[in-house]
Amino acid sequence: IAFLVFGGYMYFDSDMVLRDVRAVVPVEEGGLCFGAPQQWSPEWSISAGVDRWCPVTLPSLRAIGVRYFSWLLPDETVEGSKLCRNGGFAYIFHEPTEIGVLQARLDVFFALVDKEVNHGKGCPQCSRLLEWSDYNEGAYAGGWRCEFSDNCGSSWSMEAPTRWFCPHC
Repeated sequence: IAFLVFGGYMYFDSDMVLRDVRAVVPVEEGGLCFGAPQQWSPEWSISAGVDRWCPVTLPSLRAIGVRYFSWLLPDETVEGSKLCRNGGFAYIFHEPTEIGVLQARLDVFFALVDKEVNHGKGCPQCSRLLEWSDYNEGAYAGGWRCEFSDNCGSSWSMEAPTRWFCPHC
């Protein structure tokens, strides 16, 4: 149902055989980070191609009058304007072929912006990123014992076949 309500992605192989389907599901902490709203020119709706516009299905957007949306490609240029470095979404409040309507003043787009991502845990000694490993040679042939389990408060056993480790220390 999430796929029908919120949209998603379908993955096909080179023979156009469907291999996977993923739904987009809103989460409170967010997955994509958007910049401030920017004015969408109604002429861009036609220049970008009227076939690309999809009817809005998200109830919260429909409730405020948004009629169509479109994904903006990274570095896409429309009528000489480079819109979004990382891609984004445009939302229009009228038919894509309508230019001189009052609702066109509400048209907007949001560019995806870079956001800092937590890629893992930091080393307690040097603060560099730790790597997850199942390395079991040399000194670790019989397993390993975490010397920092008291710091992180882990309820896991202090001995295990896999662990976080710092390749620098």
